[in-house]
Amino acid sequence: MTTLVLNDAELYVELNRLICAALDTRRKLLACSLRGGTQLIGFIARSSASALAVAAHELADLVHRLGGRPATEARREEAVALPVPSVVQEQDPLQTCEHAIAEVACEYRDTLEWNLPEPAQEVLMRQFSILIANYEHVKALRERLQRAGSRRNSGAVQESSEPPHA
Repeated sequence: MTTLVLNDAELYVELNRLICAALDTRRKLLACSLRGGTQLIGFIARSSASALAVAAHELADLVHRLGGRPATEARREEAVALPVPSVVQEQDPLQTCEHAIAEVACEYRDTLEWNLPEPAQEVLMRQFSILIANYEHVKALRERLQRAGSRRNSGAVQESSEPPHA
């Protein structure tokens, strides 16, 4: 595997791109939490969104410590509530959350292919593992709910296919 090298300016651009991706995914997750349907889905979406907000702020601090200028959006978010973008209305809000987390995890994976300074590598690896854990949690819950739903539906079909007892 070839290790790709970034100069300082490219590193700042890459880290700022991750900040924006984390904040965008955070907004998608917050939108899912508002239309999640259950308290559990809302909680999972909000906790994943919270982890991404922390990640964006850590990345902004990292860019600053490395001598760059963090994306202004990360700093503005502390003072101003950003509007929640409209999320494509899927029937399964957990699937929407899963896709959003997977997208930002892919961004992290791509960035980790670069030869990064040690502090950046440590922060990104830690955040990437949190993203993967959140992704696995959302995926497992979605699959569990789908299995429970299919069992309920198959039970209803079996009950209706039996002849009534006299």
